Formats: sequence, structure tokens, C-alpha cells
Amino acid sequence: MSCECAVCVRYNRWKEITKDLPDDDKKFMDSVLEDLLNLEYDESCKKMSRDYMKRRHKKTGNIYEITNVNAIDVTNSRDGTPVYIYKNEDGRFFVREKAEFNEKFETIEKDM
Repeated sequence: MSCECAVCVRYNRWKEITKDLPDDDKKFMDSVLEDLLNLEYDESCKKMSRDYMKRRHKKTGNIYEITNVNAIDVTNSRDGTPVYIYKNEDGRFFVREKAEFNEKFETIEKDM
């Protein structure tokens, strides 16, 4: 990509670093990159970032968009558990633990 904003630089670096990693390590690196994508970035990259945050449910094939990667569950016994907030194509929101989310969803591959 020709853009030099923080999102594009980190995305391209991520692709280079993770290309030969085992799948479990790629999932971990994927979650790290999602946290980095919360940075301020150029207007031209907003669509790329939104597309990157889209995931496919492995079982149903439904598409969801992660809307918050820094949420924390504060329910009594689950206090402090990291969660994703995500929405379906109808705009309905859901919350799921990050570990479970990463098991049940996959990144939608797009040519960058």
C-alpha cells in the first residue's frame, strides 16, 4: 500500500511478521493488531480498517464487524475478562470473550 498512516504501516508489518507462523500464533498476533488499529489514522484508511474488523462466524457464515476491542466484562465472577463488542449486518450488538470469539470467528481475507 502507498499510504503511510499508522494503520497501514502496522497492517503491512503484521502481514510480514505472521506469514509463516502457526495458526494459534496468528490468532494472537491478530488480536494485538486489532488493539493497534484503535489508533488515530488518516481519513483515507477508515474503510480499510472497517473491512479489516469484519469477521465471519465459522459455523453460520454470518458476517460481523468488531466495534470495540478494548472492552472489559465487569460482571461479578467475570470481572476484568477482555471481551469484543461486535455487531451483525442488521446493527444488533453482541459481546463475547476474546478467546471464545477468536475460536468461533475467522478474518475475512481481502487483497490489500
